[in-house]
Amino acid sequence: MSETTDATDEAAMRGISRFAERLHAVLDGLGDVPAWSMTADEQRAALVRLAQAEARVTALRLRVLGAGDANDIGKVDASPSTGAWVAHSTRQTDRPHTPT
Repeated sequence: MSETTDATDEAAMRGISRFAERLHAVLDGLGDVPAWSMTADEQRAALVRLAQAEARVTALRLRVLGAGDANDIGKVDASPSTGAWVAHSTRQTDRPHTPT
């Protein structure tokens, strides 16, 4: 791999981390914004764009998860798997949701 490609990949990886931090900062700023004050058209448009953004963030999260799994990131605390590490770190379950 060339030095240029390595530098580009490194910058992109830092970009993912910066994006995650900025996303939280923006969401924190929207915590008290009243959604009821939006017009119906604004609500419709926002719901579509938020669903699209959610799908893109999910795709990015899965890409990072795949890379983390390849790097065996769970071994830092002796987790049995990357999925178990993520579940513990995010306080979620690593079991699939089954409808009742």
